[in-house]
Amino acid sequence: MVQVSDHTTAVNVLGYLSSQFTITTGPGDVLRLHGELDLASAPRLEAALSTRPRLDRQELVIDLSDLAFASCAGLAVLLAEHHRRRATNSSLLLIAPTDGLRRILSVTGIDAVLNIRPAHVTAA
Repeated sequence: MVQVSDHTTAVNVLGYLSSQFTITTGPGDVLRLHGELDLASAPRLEAALSTRPRLDRQELVIDLSDLAFASCAGLAVLLAEHHRRRATNSSLLLIAPTDGLRRILSVTGIDAVLNIRPAHVTAA
């Protein structure tokens, strides 16, 4: 893990399928996923999520705009985090999925379970 700034931590995953996870904190906790969320990278996402607080009424936003693919292993991590957050009265919001990822979420029926929006809307 490399400290990028006071508010950003980047984790680079090396391997056959490489993904980069960037965690940005500040107003609205945002985790940006880049690359492919698959069997190789899912445990690293799970580890990154386990460090995020699950406080009452707190929302974690995951930006999917640069995520090209998610396997069943990656989807399982997102579903597990959704259920953990519901149990602690916090929430998970997935934003800006690519067309391909939207199709995966739709075909699997996960789009009916998770809170997914086309883009992040901030309060003015």
